[in-house]
Amino acid sequence: MPSKLNIIDDIAKADFLVQLSDNEGYCYSIVEALNLHVPVIVTPIPVFKEIGLDETNSITLNFDLSNIDNVIDRMLNTNFDFTYYPKQDG
Repeated sequence: MPSKLNIIDDIAKADFLVQLSDNEGYCYSIVEALNLHVPVIVTPIPVFKEIGLDETNSITLNFDLSNIDNVIDRMLNTNFDFTYYPKQDG
């Protein structure tokens, strides 16, 4: 696939956005996916709770992959139906 700057259409077509980081700030790719009603698969980083990730819009994969079976089960058997409201500056 050739490189491009606008990936919004690609994210919107996806079943999930996967962001497996060990450190993040405000993660624009996750916020963009959630705004497009695309659930995300992430690692347990504190900032993701601040962004508003929860059981309705995300799956958390442990760093050591100890819950990989649960993650796969949720990917296959959960209907993620959510509306995301980005956190407002306060």
